[in-house]
Amino acid sequence: MHRDVLDSEEMLAHLFAEAKALQNLTNVDEELKAQFVWYLCVRTAGFIENSIQTMLSDFFESGSVHPALGYFVSNKLIAPNQFTLRRVRELIDSFKERESDLEGAYDLTKLESSVGSIQSNRNHIAHGGDAKQLTILALDNYFEDARKLVRMVYEECNSQELETRN
Repeated sequence: MHRDVLDSEEMLAHLFAEAKALQNLTNVDEELKAQFVWYLCVRTAGFIENSIQTMLSDFFESGSVHPALGYFVSNKLIAPNQFTLRRVRELIDSFKERESDLEGAYDLTKLESSVGSIQSNRNHIAHGGDAKQLTILALDNYFEDARKLVRMVYEECNSQELETRN
């Protein structure tokens, strides 16, 4: 997997461990605890978007497709602000001879729900909203699903079928 993606994942995993430890301290202000969870939500959303864009850009610019098409896809079709799990799956599948059987390997409904929750909470926080319902436990579950999603995209972009298309 791409080194930047692994580094980002590792850094976030460390921050989640710190946030969980912070949540258990009684002498820390509850607002500070909530703010840290909100910060992690924003970082998790960025992790998903940047990781998937990095991996898809690597794939589409790797010579697996015509260079001009790869440039167009990596710069126009996979913009982070247009990211959805369904869109990424459709994009990957459109460059394969047959669709992958992701439903068999992943609970896509759960992944889509988790990613949607992360994005919704991130948008709410970014626009000055209050995300008090977001807890470290819920966000940690969403983060685990985000990690699965990133691995799923990596596996799809590096599957044997795609590699043999060169």
